[in-house]
Formats: sequence, C-alpha cells, structure tokens
Amino acid sequence: MSTPNFPNFFFIGGPTGNWAQGSVLITHEAQVEYALQCAAKISNENLHSLTPKQSVTTQWRRHVDTWHDGHSVWAESCESWMKYNNRIQLWSGSMLHMLKTLKTPRFEDYEIKYLDENMWSYLGDGRTALELKREQGQDVDMAPFMRIRDESWSLE
Repeated sequence: MSTPNFPNFFFIGGPTGNWAQGSVLITHEAQVEYALQCAAKISNENLHSLTPKQSVTTQWRRHVDTWHDGHSVWAESCESWMKYNNRIQLWSGSMLHMLKTLKTPRFEDYEIKYLDENMWSYLGDGRTALELKREQGQDVDMAPFMRIRDESWSLE
C-alpha cells in the first residue's frame, strides 16, 4: 500500500494485493479506508509526512515470500502474471485475513515527520472546537460522554 522513499503515497491494488480470491472491490475499499486513516492522521496531527520504514518493508517482503513457500500453490514452478522476477505478488493469507490486517494502520511502521519542531503543537491552545463554540455563545452539550446507554461519543 505504500513504499519507502515515497512519503504520503498510498496505492490501491498494488503488489501483494488480493488478486487470487474473493472480490477485489471489498479489499480495495479496505485499502482506501486504510489510506484515509493515514490521511486523517497527517491532517489532524499536523504531520509533514508518513513514510514506511525500509526495515519494515523488507521484513514484510520476507514474510510474504516465506508464507507463499509454505502455504501457496503459487510457489510452484509456473509462469503467471502474479509473479514478478519469480516473486509472488499476492497477499499472504485469505481475503478475511487481509481485511483484518488493514483495519487499523500500524503507525509504528512509519517514519513520521512533523511540520513543527514540537510534535505536540497540533494540540493548539488546549481547547476543543466544542469549547470555542460555547465561548461564541452557541448552545452545545459540554458533556457528550454522559449517556444512558453504552454507545460511542465524540468531541469536536
């Protein structure tokens, strides 16, 4: 989905994608959601860039190769467009496995570069948008976390 030396670049349906089973539309949607979560982090935390670490990418490729050698018919001696330079370019597991893996980005796998010297500058003046609305005279719920049922809540 991303590659070292290309900050903030995410591709859909690239190498090690779900090309051999199930619907690619579902996995493409999961990849788009993954990229959008990364874009939200970049925007919300005032980041300059997210770039996958080379060491993580190397280990990922090693995992894919090892998995296919032990579990996949694609490791057999055959010609296929799913192989490039004799390396299998398919996901190392089931479609459900891919969906679960891509559900939440592992930001520890990325080099993070900030726009500001202080990585915490995105916290601003310590107030939320909700508090600013109240200061402007708008009627807002200052305790959205108080609820009758077990349901999610969020703050602006």
